Amino acid sequence: MNYREPNFNELFLSSYHKKLINIQSTHFVNNSLAKGGITSGFEGIPTSVPISETLDNDLLKIKIAESLVGTYFKNNWKVMLTCAALGAAAIFVLIKIDEENQKKKKQKIIFYKS
Repeated sequence: MNYREPNFNELFLSSYHKKLINIQSTHFVNNSLAKGGITSGFEGIPTSVPISETLDNDLLKIKIAESLVGTYFKNNWKVMLTCAALGAAAIFVLIKIDEENQKKKKQKIIFYKS
């Protein structure tokens, strides 16, 4: 049994539809303004996205890893900021406790030497 290769529209459905809507809206606005009528905006409206244009403009320029990391930080910045603040506070408290313990040890050593 031979299976066919899926096309761009089937692989990236939402991306394809967003690109098609963008092309159609640009075409509609440009034609409506140029010819001065709403019905003229619908004349010759594109019904599909050229594959070469889509591959060149969208897929090759997207940096997937950067967008995923950026999205993660954008969605979770409150939690990360809270964790950083609580971590800094905990480290500060531990440092102060350690300094107090060091002072007590020094006082005991001085007391025993006297």
